[in-house]
Amino acid sequence: MGDRRATALRLPALLALACGCPAALAETSPWYVGVEQRVTHESNLYRVDTDTALGPLSRSDTVASTSLVAGLDQPLGRQRLFGSATLSANRYRDNDYLNDNSYALSGGLDWSSVERLSGNVSLAASRNQRSFNVDSSPGVPETRKNIESVEQLDTTVRVGDVTRLTLEATLGHRHVGYSAAEYAGSQYRQNRGSLGLRLRPGIATFGAALSLADSRYEASPVQAATGQAAEHVRRSSLDLSVNWPASGASTVYARLSPTRATYSEFTQRDFSGLTGALRWNWVPTGKLSLDTRFVHDISQDSNFETFGGPAIAGTSNTGRTSTELRFTLGYQMTAKLGLSAGLGSTHRRLEQTANLAGLSVVTGAGSDDTNTLSIGLRWVPQRSLQIGCSAAREQRSATGRLTQPYRANTLSCYGQFTLQ
Repeated sequence: MGDRRATALRLPALLALACGCPAALAETSPWYVGVEQRVTHESNLYRVDTDTALGPLSRSDTVASTSLVAGLDQPLGRQRLFGSATLSANRYRDNDYLNDNSYALSGGLDWSSVERLSGNVSLAASRNQRSFNVDSSPGVPETRKNIESVEQLDTTVRVGDVTRLTLEATLGHRHVGYSAAEYAGSQYRQNRGSLGLRLRPGIATFGAALSLADSRYEASPVQAATGQAAEHVRRSSLDLSVNWPASGASTVYARLSPTRATYSEFTQRDFSGLTGALRWNWVPTGKLSLDTRFVHDISQDSNFETFGGPAIAGTSNTGRTSTELRFTLGYQMTAKLGLSAGLGSTHRRLEQTANLAGLSVVTGAGSDDTNTLSIGLRWVPQRSLQIGCSAAREQRSATGRLTQPYRANTLSCYGQFTLQ
């Protein structure tokens, strides 16, 4: 959910894989492959205020997405190979210059040795239309086609995973890129790693790890023309975490991290404070489930929070900091009919920074709040077929002139056929 246009193009992956794809059904086959057809209507495609003129462009539009979906979850002795893929062709009825092909890929290997060594390798990649008007000033709409691509690779090695005390090391790489030349300064490559301990005195697992990340941005057109150096961000944090299966129906994951980030060029953006994440998954009955997620982080990293799980391909967030709270409800009305609902709120703190005469200066500040509400219905008449529809409402309020308010409604329906 959220205010991001990329979300609408990711719906085949998110809904097909998270809300009832064959991999989620209680079947024995380790693989599935299929096709999906989705039609989505956007009342405010470009996420602009009602007073913003768009010229010949249509404010609303209908997008048809045809997708191939596939997945695998295969045990191999002590190992497990898993993956999923969604390849989509997206066609716009009115704003056809935005027609594109998108994808969402993820996969990995969980491994363990006969000794006390174990770990995993995971990767994720996505390609989607970048969010419209994430940072545009009121009355200055962003309407260009701009494809955002994200690639991420992570590996983890554990020593002593079956004992009370485990040594854990991680390494990862991330690349975020854009097709529009004007966004060259927002592209970056990040290398990161951590080393820590996990302690399991009982049913709960406690962790402490030192994490380091090095992000190098590409030079923007202005920086390239004036000979300025590109931004270089260094982040360090002490990640304190707990994973607690509170009961057979409830699981809690929490992370609290004293964090410091320094910027080589725009030093006014330096950050020192607490970041963190919280997830509570509650399944009180076989039919009802509630998933609660909270994230507070530097916006560059906030959409990549994994809650202790495998790598994900997130969306770049350009705010100073971001605080997000999400509730997702699932209810299995019958054996074939399921209901889902979501409620979310995101607060971003924004800053505009310039380099004047070699000095980093804050030239503007503001904030925005985006609230979302969604509801969906899924029908699975047989193992190979499912049909569903969802409706969503987004509303953003903004202060300052670094972003703009908007309201948008989204209606989407899909049909999926799979073999496994």
